[in-house]
Amino acid sequence: MVYKNHLLNGVKKGAFTQEEADRRFDVWLNEKNTKIEAKRTNVETGKTDAEKARIAAEVKKSDAKAAALSAKLAAMSAAEVAAKAPPVEEAPAAEEAPVAAPAVEEAPAEAEAPAAETPAAESEAPAAE
Repeated sequence: MVYKNHLLNGVKKGAFTQEEADRRFDVWLNEKNTKIEAKRTNVETGKTDAEKARIAAEVKKSDAKAAALSAKLAAMSAAEVAAKAPPVEEAPAAEEAPVAAPAVEEAPAEAEAPAAETPAAESEAPAAE
């Protein structure tokens, strides 16, 4: 309304006609309404986009928690199954592997053992005389 009063004062002073003042006021009012409407739609879409982004973040976080929980539950159920299952199959497999390795290690030790016994046997022999 202030702008319309300003235009009417211009008509009183003879700067332009009443038709020109009405035209200028209509142009200004249409531009103002266009700006207001653009701002309103921008705010509405901004709220909608922000809400969609917030919901997407919450869904992602929820999925991550669900995956962690299901992994934890799977590990717990696997531990329960392992505790209930008889360990008969695991024990022979575990015993076979160590038996083979010490046999290989004992062979060189046995080869060295007679050499170590020979000097000891010689030292005992003079003591027996």
